[in-house]
Amino acid sequence: MSFQIEYNPPATWLVRRPLGQVLGATEHSRLWKQDISLDEITRQMFREVPEGERCDAPQQEAFIQHVLTKLRGVGNADALWLPQSWNGLTAADTVYHRMLDEEPYDTRPAQKISLPSPTRLSLEDVHPKLVYAFLRRVDLPNVTSLDLTYDIAGQPDRRELLLVLMRAGAPLLARLDDFATTEEMHCHRWDVLERLYEAIPNVTSFKLHSWADCYNCEEWFLVLQAQWERVAARPRAGVQPYLPRLREMSTSGLVVWKLRRLLDIRRRTGFPVKRIVYSEGYILRSEYDLLEAELEYFKCYEEITPDPEEEDEEEDLGNVRGRGLDNRSRTFNTSN
Repeated sequence: MSFQIEYNPPATWLVRRPLGQVLGATEHSRLWKQDISLDEITRQMFREVPEGERCDAPQQEAFIQHVLTKLRGVGNADALWLPQSWNGLTAADTVYHRMLDEEPYDTRPAQKISLPSPTRLSLEDVHPKLVYAFLRRVDLPNVTSLDLTYDIAGQPDRRELLLVLMRAGAPLLARLDDFATTEEMHCHRWDVLERLYEAIPNVTSFKLHSWADCYNCEEWFLVLQAQWERVAARPRAGVQPYLPRLREMSTSGLVVWKLRRLLDIRRRTGFPVKRIVYSEGYILRSEYDLLEAELEYFKCYEEITPDPEEEDEEEDLGNVRGRGLDNRSRTFNTSN
């Protein structure tokens, strides 16, 4: 049974302050300059609020009060789904979203409630500050499956969401055996992804909706590949590959030769991945046959494309049939 808590920010927040007082996207992005260390970014994002100091975070407080009220009806639901609505507006253009970017993370000590029934958590388009507020106030001791969706263009970068999960949801990440991203989770900083992979060592099923060859976000796979190559090159060092318990990988948009190269590197680490689910890509018959032979389980949701030689043969056969020749004939004139 799934339990849904949808959050729709009050429209009154859209006019709460004059635009000139709102931190814009440019100011917000300065924190993410490449020359700023990840530790410094984390320190600035999650600055501890001294005891007794007021923290002006009304939107986070409104969100968590809404969630806590709704959670009274969660019952024995095994799946918890938190989608955030944006009143039908493009989030990157709303005053509300920029105001939330300006609002500091509320790091004041807070009492947690425990929800033992959910084993699956889905976060859909929830702003990182609200994810942080949720994880600070709600303990989910038995969640082992996490599905992330953050498909809002422009604000804020997905790397901030990943840092929030590592900061406030570290125990949850460490328990996960299933990690999935339903929409593309852009993150171009290798250090963020490296820390995330270190934070989810027990994942056995990993689903990445990357569209890597279409929307220029291959870093998720490149970070894995680089670390797996280092491990494979030094088998006696005793270092495990990222996702050491990984058994099944689901990919969307990754070309087959890159996938096969990744799987070969993983095999050489001594920790092979033997189950693959493939979708939203282009796959030839020969590539399909190779993956099916190499893996214990291979599920493909794409139409299989004949190899070029097969297409030529089928075209020739179609020409023969079009002339009304007997299909059993082994000789025919192809000069017409």
